[in-house]
Amino acid sequence: MGKAKVKLYKNNNSNSKSYGKVFGRVNIYSSINSNDLCAYAAADSKIEESKVEVVMQAIFKQVRELVCNGHFIRLPELGTLKIGVRTALDSDGKSVGGAATVKEFNCKRHVGRAHIILMPSVDVKTEMQAVKFDASQDPQHKAELAVLHEAEQQEGGD
Repeated sequence: MGKAKVKLYKNNNSNSKSYGKVFGRVNIYSSINSNDLCAYAAADSKIEESKVEVVMQAIFKQVRELVCNGHFIRLPELGTLKIGVRTALDSDGKSVGGAATVKEFNCKRHVGRAHIILMPSVDVKTEMQAVKFDASQDPQHKAELAVLHEAEQQEGGD
C-alpha cells in the first residue's frame, strides 16, 4: 500500500467557481526517468541492467508507434494505453465544439492535438484506492499554511 503526502493550496484564480477554496495536491518528491526504471527492473528481475535497458527502449519505441497508429496496448499489471484527441481550439483558445452534421465535420477544423490515455487495470485501481494520505510535514509548507490561515483569519474565516 502506498502512502502519499498532500500539500494544501488555495485557489487564487478569480475566474474559477472554486476561487478562495483550499485543496490538496499530492506532493511529488522526484521524477523517475527510464534509466532509473531500468535499474529498478534489473534489481527486481536479476537481469543485467544493460539488457533491461535495451529491451525497455525497444518497448518504448513500439508503444509510441503502436499507440500513435490507433492501437490499444494492454499491459495487464498496469492498464491499457490508447490515443485520444482533444477538440480543436479557435484563435481565442476556446473549443470549436462539434460539427452540426456529419457532412460538416472536418478533421482539420474539429480535431485538436493527440494525447495518450492510461486506463488503469483493476489491480492498479484497487491499489490506488488503498493509498493513504496525510498532510505534508515539510517546514516550508507549514510556513505557507500559516500564512494562508492568517489571511483567512483576517478575512473573517475560522
